[in-house]
Parts: sequence; C-alpha cells; structure tokens
Amino acid sequence: MLLDVRGSSKPGHTLLVFVVLGAESHGLQRIEPEPYDCECGNVMTPFELDLGDRRKQSWPDCKSWRGDGQKRCPECSERVSTDKQQHAHALGYESFEQEDYENITDEARETAFEKTDGTCIACGQEADAVHRIVPPMFGGSGDPVNLVPVCSDHQHHTGHRFVDVMAPWEWESHSGLDWEEYVTELRERFDATDGDAAEQIVGLCDRLLEDERPSNPRPYADSNLGEPIDVDASIDSSVNPRVAVKEAIKQASGEYSDGGGVPERVVRFVVREQCDVAKGEVESTIESMLNHGEVYRSSGTRLKAV
Repeated sequence: MLLDVRGSSKPGHTLLVFVVLGAESHGLQRIEPEPYDCECGNVMTPFELDLGDRRKQSWPDCKSWRGDGQKRCPECSERVSTDKQQHAHALGYESFEQEDYENITDEARETAFEKTDGTCIACGQEADAVHRIVPPMFGGSGDPVNLVPVCSDHQHHTGHRFVDVMAPWEWESHSGLDWEEYVTELRERFDATDGDAAEQIVGLCDRLLEDERPSNPRPYADSNLGEPIDVDASIDSSVNPRVAVKEAIKQASGEYSDGGGVPERVVRFVVREQCDVAKGEVESTIESMLNHGEVYRSSGTRLKAV
C-alpha cells in the first residue's frame, strides 16, 4: 500500500522516496541479512568492514571519504565489489534474475495510470511511463499495487527508493526523513478519518510508536564506524603477535572497568590494525595463547591476560 511520495536530496543526487505500508504486498521478499564476500574469500562482516574503513587513506592522510560506500577489504586491500545478489542480501532482501522479472501488462499499466488520471505522481505533469515502487530485482511485482505513473524527468533523471513504515531501519539512510515523526503524522491523519481501515491504521501506528524501535538488522550495508574502540597508545608493529595480543588487552582494559575483560573482537581489531597482522594469524595466535594459558576467556567473548 503506497502511503506517500516524498523528496530526499543529497549533494548532487535527488531522490523520490516511496513510503509504503507492507512492502511484502508489493512483491518484496525479506531474508536474514547476509554479509558481503570479497573476491579473496574474506567474509565482510561488520567487523571486517570497520577495519577496512579505518585503513582507508586520502590526502592529506585523512579519512573523510569513509562514507562514499567504497569499502576496502582489510585482507587484500581491494575495494569490495558486490554483485546484485550480494547487495540485495546485505540489505535483507531476496534478489531475482532479470528473466524472472514479472512483465507489466497493458491492463496493469492502464490501471496504474487511472490512479492519477494519467499525471505524474511526483509533480502532476503528464505521465509518460509507469515505475515500480519496489524494484524488480528485489521482487517488485508488475501488479498495479506496485506501479505508479511518472513523467519522463522523474523516470530518467531522479533516483528512486522505497521505505516501509513497518521497517524503521530503511529510513536511516535518507536525509530529511524521520520515521517516528512520519508515523506520528500518519496516525494523526487517519485519526481524523472515519472508517474501519482508518481505525486499523491508527491502531497500527500506536503499536509501532509504543514498541521499542527495532535495531538495524542489516549491519552489512554500512560499516560499524566508531566500534570497536580506538586505543590511544600504539603498539610496535615489529613485536611478536603474542606480545601484541597482551598489550592490546592491557591498553583496552581501561575501557572495560567492570572487570569482565576485553571483548575478543576489540583485541583482534587492535592487533590487526596497528600491527598489520593477517586475520588468520591473529586468530591462531589467540587460540594458541588460550591453549597455553597465556590468556583466558573470562566470559564467552571476553579475554584477560594472565
């Protein structure tokens, strides 16, 4: 169900954002988000994306271009090149090959044009084509529910995105769009309308606003910048990895004053970043130190040095 069409602008890029209620009714199939895979075989978990981002460099040795989406693998230093399927799966959407796209029939196209009397849904000018709200690569159907009429300009010279009221995390990447503010507006709009359908939407909005907002289930779309923590002192890159592991635990322990130890991911991050040690070597070093009693797990995921 299409609720609204909103504009969202970023430098050099204008978007039409389709606000829907229940993207699954438009053909979207949600799946458990999956990480990217680098061509070198490294699985680009949020931890790996974070490390790759932190190793980026640009003149004059600043990292202001982290947000450009060009992520690098910390193992091979190549940009993470993702195909259509990997991109979709990282967002938590199933993807479809072009031969599986549902064709738009003349009848469906005509029904879509009737929604606005043949005018563009964005600007009111004469419409030249119909556009899918949920793209076909994500399963967007060719049914009228997923079609809107658009003019040539909004078809070819404007970007298109969709956000679902039921999926707050889909709003996070669009400037000027606030999920909670919109759901509040939606509730007020339908609260002033009579009818069972309006009453159901008001009830849905109440539940959405009362429930704790779900966290973003698609962490692979963006890196985990800011986590794990930075360590102030640097570790000599020439030291033995075993010494580096103990030093990382020592340096980071001040950030975890509860006495529970340092998260293993933080230890691995510090050693890999500051000593430029390969992923496999760090993991095997920690495992060896655990076997020899040089470090121990104070909990399932935290490390302490003996």
